[in-house]
Amino acid sequence: MRKKSLLLFTSILLLVSCSGGNTSHNTTPIDDSKLTDFSDYDDLETYENKLKMKESVNGSTESPDPFIYRFNGMYYLYATTNGGYVKAYKSSNLIEWEPVDNGVLNRGICYDYSKDENAPQEKTPYAPEVIYYNGKFYMTASPLGKGHYIFESDSPEGPFKTITGNVGRSIDGSFFIDKNENVYFYGANGGGIVVYELDNDFKTFKDSKGDLTSCRVGNWNEGPYLLNRNGDYYLTYCGTHYLSTNYRVDYAFASGEDSLMRDSSYTREDTVLLSTKENFNGLGHSCTVLGPDMDSYYIVYHNLEGIRNLNLSRLSFNGSTMVANQVREGEITGIYASNYSSNGLDNFEEVGEFYLSGDETSETFTCEFNTIGEGKMVFSYVDENNYSYIDFINNTIDIVSLNNGKKNFINSIELVKEYDTSVYHSFRLQYNDGLMNFYFDNIEKLALESASFPKGKIGYMKNSTFSEYGYTAFSNVALGTSDKKAYDENISLANGYVDELSILNNGSELQYIDSSNDFTRNGSNNLVLKNKNDRATYRFQVTEDNNYAINLRVNSASINKKIGVRIDDGEINEVILPSQKGQIAKGDLLVNVLNCSLTQGPHHVSIYNLDDEIAFSEIRYEMVDEGKTNEHSLTKNNFEDDAFYIRNEMNLDQNGVNSNNQETCGIITKDNYFNAELSVDMNIQSIESGGYVSLLMNISDYSVNYYGDADGLSSLNTYRGYRFEIDKTRLKVQYVDYNFTKLLRVEKINYNFGEDINVTLKQENNTITCYLDDNQVLSFVCNVGNMSGGVGFMASNAKATFYQMRIS
Repeated sequence: MRKKSLLLFTSILLLVSCSGGNTSHNTTPIDDSKLTDFSDYDDLETYENKLKMKESVNGSTESPDPFIYRFNGMYYLYATTNGGYVKAYKSSNLIEWEPVDNGVLNRGICYDYSKDENAPQEKTPYAPEVIYYNGKFYMTASPLGKGHYIFESDSPEGPFKTITGNVGRSIDGSFFIDKNENVYFYGANGGGIVVYELDNDFKTFKDSKGDLTSCRVGNWNEGPYLLNRNGDYYLTYCGTHYLSTNYRVDYAFASGEDSLMRDSSYTREDTVLLSTKENFNGLGHSCTVLGPDMDSYYIVYHNLEGIRNLNLSRLSFNGSTMVANQVREGEITGIYASNYSSNGLDNFEEVGEFYLSGDETSETFTCEFNTIGEGKMVFSYVDENNYSYIDFINNTIDIVSLNNGKKNFINSIELVKEYDTSVYHSFRLQYNDGLMNFYFDNIEKLALESASFPKGKIGYMKNSTFSEYGYTAFSNVALGTSDKKAYDENISLANGYVDELSILNNGSELQYIDSSNDFTRNGSNNLVLKNKNDRATYRFQVTEDNNYAINLRVNSASINKKIGVRIDDGEINEVILPSQKGQIAKGDLLVNVLNCSLTQGPHHVSIYNLDDEIAFSEIRYEMVDEGKTNEHSLTKNNFEDDAFYIRNEMNLDQNGVNSNNQETCGIITKDNYFNAELSVDMNIQSIESGGYVSLLMNISDYSVNYYGDADGLSSLNTYRGYRFEIDKTRLKVQYVDYNFTKLLRVEKINYNFGEDINVTLKQENNTITCYLDDNQVLSFVCNVGNMSGGVGFMASNAKATFYQMRIS
């Protein structure tokens, strides 16, 4: 772990040159405020995002199927392990890890088959996961994927012992406890994710079962994990085969009001982790863990590079939308720590009847207390007559404020189950702007409840009967405000604007999206800029000096509006949004609004209302190559193998590439293109039923499935981007997102088998036009698909010859 080393800054104007993403581009001088104070960026700590354990356990430093559990201010990492044991590490900051040591088993081992007479027969426990409940730690693992065993320990470091035989239920079990203290057990199979109810003895399964068939990556599914945040649920799960380079993590969203056992409660939203790059791929088997600042969340996963190393990427949330930034290898910016912490009472001061922190919180804060026993935990302490406290007694939690000596009961939580006061329990309260969350033993008991607390110190009442004080801490972020501090790299969500740098007057606010239309973020929020010259400013960073596209996702009502886009202290670029709605008329539009040359490091981007009300949900940052023109001869003597991803046999001859009725055959450029024109000369001899010849545009994340994958080695849809399919009589436009393909447009066409034809695609911003022999076949406005990527062609069950491909 190290501090950021910066190559620049004192006074910065990092913008080299910018141009509007549309044809209309002017500048305006309405704003001369300074937006280049990045002093906090210098202090951010960094880590290498392929974390290799510095100390091996039984000769291994890898972390397959990683699971991290946070308890009493520490983090515990468990991983799939060969050889008849489960290894584990611990950390205080998620970055620096050391093997656990329980004093019984060898260092780094939390479960040893040889020490348990009821150990499973299969000696490779897949995907161990742990949860704390009422003094005990329960672990589940799936030895060789053949059902599950459940284990128990008094410590997260072990030693664990089996408390069940094989309870079945397929693979990759994961525990969850809801606000009513019901226990759930999630697993995975070929049909999707499965959820079961479990008694709080963690041994006895109830008869109920929920088949979540909408929560699936394909026909091979793994690694479910459920996060409860602000009253709602985010279910992550992964697939395809773990040895496929396109192994990835998707997520589904469920409202807090819906049943966790019902498939219809969950809506598959998007892919949250995916990379098919040569040195960083096979991302999967994730869990989500709360960061040291007790507000931010990190998705934990492995990558496939010989050994499977540990990776962490920061998550951001906007209602139903959840995205990960910095999903890559290399140096990653920052995991934020708490502002104050103490183990025991060492860092507290004695003030009258209180033990108090030396520092006070800000007006927004999260505080956490870990104790054994009963008593009062203090926060928002101003003086002896003005403070708030959490009172844990008789299985009830009261949240109370004292104002000028007068008690005011804010909330009372009567716990459903009976809890042992001779063991550790955790109490965490978050507060921001009149709203509060409360967690007991990581169970979200209250979400977004009304409350009012001032800033102040935290601590304990001396008259409490706590027998032990564990980790106590506060941070000055809560309810997602940590997202506003982060420097995003790939995507900024609309609610992540920096408050002190934004200008949002009356009516400019977040607006909930309630829509059943395709290409909308139902359950998320748009930021509405209602007033002229209002602005929202966001933090982001770039990893190298290069050219970048700034793309804005706007709602359909924002078309033809004038906006301003500003980088740092640069000029405000006026941009007219496209005047046409997308192919899905009521769907959102992803629009290129600025192209910039930027230097490595931190930046601000500001979006302005320059004319009329606009609404947007996200900003995307994309590195784009300099414009270039390539002409590729596809004949045997001139074919450039290194320039393409090649699918199956090319059957090259003096004429070109011959598809020869293969299930799939084609090429995709390794270079990416932005606003490309793709032209291919070809001759189609025949197309079988269900077959096609296609041109591909804006392709990303191309791969080929591992041969053992349940979706098959020859699966056609192993990329993201636009496919223009020609069959016998039609041109079909599909947006391919691996197993999720959306038909966008169908047009009749006329051509003759055996005759040479030319097919050309031209892109301008988010509009793509298709020509057949110079005759326009269709033109359509893309909604929210890739704005750039590789290009190429692909044939399926068709006999065709491709002569030449030109790209500009």
